This record gives sequence, C-alpha cells and structure tokens, in this order.
Amino acid sequence: MKKIISILSKIVSFLVIVYVITVLPMLLNYHPLVVLSGSMEPTYKVGSLIYYKSRNNYKENDPITFSLHNNIVTHRIVKIIDNEYTTKGDANESPDLETITIDNIKGKVCRISIPYIGYYLKYLNDNTYLVIIMLMIISVDILINKKGDIYVEE
Repeated sequence: MKKIISILSKIVSFLVIVYVITVLPMLLNYHPLVVLSGSMEPTYKVGSLIYYKSRNNYKENDPITFSLHNNIVTHRIVKIIDNEYTTKGDANESPDLETITIDNIKGKVCRISIPYIGYYLKYLNDNTYLVIIMLMIISVDILINKKGDIYVEE
C-alpha cells in the first residue's frame, strides 16, 4: 500500500506542478483562458490554454478576449469605426454580427498557447473535489514517508 500511495503522490505532485506553472503568469496580470470552440483555429486549437492581458488600446488584427451577453469570446479585431470594434473568428467565414466597445474588451491575447492543457484545467475547475483528493494523497504520502509507517494506536 505504501508503494501505491508513493506512486500516486508522484503523479499528483506532477499534476499540481503543471497547474501551478499554468497560473503563474497571473502574477504578471495575464489571465488564463481555456479555448472551448474552434472559431479561432488554427491559431488557437480547442483545448488549448491561452492568456490575455488588459491594455489601453487595441488595433486591427489584434486577437482579443471580450465579454458579450455573459459569454467570454476570443476573436480577432477586423475593423474599428468610431470606437466600435468588429470582430471575427479566424475559422469563421464572416465577421461577428454584433460590434463591441472598449468596455467589452477584457484584453489582448498573448502569443503563448499551450495545446491540450486546457482540457486538464477545465476538468479540474469543473470537479474541484479532485483538488481535495489530490491534496489528501500528497498528505498521506508525506505522513508515510516522514514516520515510516502509519500506526493506529489500540
């Protein structure tokens, strides 16, 4: 049993390290976002992790993340007229029907895109109880390795 806990702990530790590395850019005000649709393929593939950062100005061809009707969307600016931004997904044939304003824009998407890792982060986010289980596995492994064996006093 000790060996199984040790192996599980190593796997979980690796998964925790991956998670921590993906959220570290938040210290520099980069916000992580999981790509859920194919509207920006091939630039950003479904399941990828991307980051956006708030700015004061945006220009045509900038990929941006914005909110519209309680949805978070990442598309590219294709036209700016009178402080209204027309956007379009790279994989879409035509521009989005609604324009947005600077108030809708959350930030410009940076060049970093990490494929597939978004699936893992979304799964963890949707199943937060797994984080507790992961921490319990690591804790048990630490207790076992620190004390040698866990004894139950009779």
